[in-house]
Amino acid sequence: MAQTLQSPGSYLAGMLEKYKLNPFKLSKDIHLSQSAVRLIVIGKTKITVPVAMRLAQYFNTNPEYFLTMQMRWDLSEAAKDKELAKLIKSIPRVQKPTAGGKEKAAAEKKAAEANAAASEAIATANALKSEAASEIKKAQSLYYQQTNLNALYRQAVSDRDRFKVMADKAAEMEAVMKGAYSNVGSMAKAINAILYDPALIIEGLTPPQERLLKAIPNYAVTWAKKAGLTEIAEDIEKHYEISPGIQKHIDELTPKPKRNKSYGHSL
Repeated sequence: MAQTLQSPGSYLAGMLEKYKLNPFKLSKDIHLSQSAVRLIVIGKTKITVPVAMRLAQYFNTNPEYFLTMQMRWDLSEAAKDKELAKLIKSIPRVQKPTAGGKEKAAAEKKAAEANAAASEAIATANALKSEAASEIKKAQSLYYQQTNLNALYRQAVSDRDRFKVMADKAAEMEAVMKGAYSNVGSMAKAINAILYDPALIIEGLTPPQERLLKAIPNYAVTWAKKAGLTEIAEDIEKHYEISPGIQKHIDELTPKPKRNKSYGHSL
């Protein structure tokens, strides 16, 4: 028994009934208008490649399934036989020619025209079938391209997140390095204060001692420039001072005056 051919619209209607869906929900989920879904269900419009891609993704199947169903419906054997029978019926029956050259020639001409029309109809059907097969191949190619694009997108998102973590770590390390150089700069400026601040100058330094004290700020300037921290380098070159942080440690090392035990008692 020949298998009953099912139209794409009736198949889609069956799927809606099977999964208890209404056309409104389906159209919303696959981003298609309600009228477009309704026209497919009632067979007034065909399933195109983009629509097949959306339906396949929604029902978790291949787009070629819907396109093949559409092609078979369009080029079904029943439809071709019907058209061919209609074409043959439209051809006038040729009576057996009687004796006479004109009647025989006319009959042969009509038969040739009928054969030509039938051949043309078959050729048209074959061309449509070939075109449908080509559309299926295009749909398969688009499906695989979409799959590859999805994989590339996921990889790009993963790389972006990884690069963001690396960038945050680099920024954190840069902040730590800048803080360390800032502290070195404070120490270098404190040494400059020993050399140039009248209140802190150490008298009687030997030349080697003086060169050592001058070399330390120069060393800090050299490495700050190599690290790209020109602001810190210029600050060391131009200023001398005791920073609040160093002053705090100086205060901690400064002996505190002893408190008189009798302070506060009455005489």
